[in-house]
Amino acid sequence: MGSTHPAHLSSELEGIPPTEKFAAIDVSDSDDPGLGDKIAALQTRNYQEHPEVAAVVAQAVRSQCRTARDQSHKRRRSSRFSINRPLR
Repeated sequence: MGSTHPAHLSSELEGIPPTEKFAAIDVSDSDDPGLGDKIAALQTRNYQEHPEVAAVVAQAVRSQCRTARDQSHKRRRSSRFSINRPLR
């Protein structure tokens, strides 16, 4: 198998950090039932060969998880205050 194309590496290294929400999806019209496993193997190899890409992806996922946790905490806190707010 060949290595990851430099344009693909560049798009990951430069494109992932500024994203607000990170999701990786793969779309194909292939009938190959093993395609998902093949794509996963390619991604695994990409991260092994380019640990800087794996680090960028991991940071994006961590940031997204922190943001979701913080927003959930704020929603719970604000709803608690609104319930305890005195009626006028």
